[in-house]
Amino acid sequence: MRSWFPRLVGFGLWIRLKLEDTPIFKAIEAHGEQPAAPVREVFSKELRPLIAAILCRVGPDVLYALFTVFTLTYGIQALGYDRNQVLTAVLVGSAFQLFMIPLAGAVSDRFNRRLVYGAGAVVGAVWTFVFFGVLGGNNEPMLIVGIVLGLAAHSFMYGPQAAFIVEQFSPRLRSTGSSLAYTFAGVIGGAIAPLMFTVLLSQFGTWIPVAIYVAVAAAVTLAGLALGRDNNTVEDQEYRLLLEGSAGSREAGEAARVSGAGEAR
Repeated sequence: MRSWFPRLVGFGLWIRLKLEDTPIFKAIEAHGEQPAAPVREVFSKELRPLIAAILCRVGPDVLYALFTVFTLTYGIQALGYDRNQVLTAVLVGSAFQLFMIPLAGAVSDRFNRRLVYGAGAVVGAVWTFVFFGVLGGNNEPMLIVGIVLGLAAHSFMYGPQAAFIVEQFSPRLRSTGSSLAYTFAGVIGGAIAPLMFTVLLSQFGTWIPVAIYVAVAAAVTLAGLALGRDNNTVEDQEYRLLLEGSAGSREAGEAARVSGAGEAR
């Protein structure tokens, strides 16, 4: 494992160095338009986009924790499955996600991103009730199918997620706004979800409060989507043209000043 770690780090670094910034970020950097206090600007000028971006992440994080973490505890302790059976089901579901997540992202690029994201939230909430309602012991095929479909619903939220969050913020504040949204949402979403599942199951002795918790998380995501906005490529183009135009005006003014000074001499 240790021998692979430097290779993984090197591979990640290689990918990062090969990635280029978008034209709009290059224009901002070239013309010195970076915000001086980006965190303060996000909170003072773009609070609604920040809230929308935070809320939209809660549902996917909670649903993922349910089907990859809680199912281990519930399947083994409550339903009597063998540990390898549950792990196999999670691995199969995760393998399907390798294809489902890019597919969901591509679908959201061609259709309304919020619609695709919201459909994943609704299906995930409904499927949680169906999954636990029909799942019993000694039914490994149903366990595998249930986890695969649950992670498929997660894929249709996770696939469009990065693009949706970035699109909420103005070009100057996208990096900072997205980082803040991911950080805050991780704390209130996926970080506490496994603990909440365990507490609810131990307190009530049934899966129903757990499923309700997932449904509430999905509702929070839908609220975030309602607060958010759709992709606006025109904004990026206009902002880049504005930067290029202002830069051209400055250059023309500087040239005129130099020319005037030369004629005066």
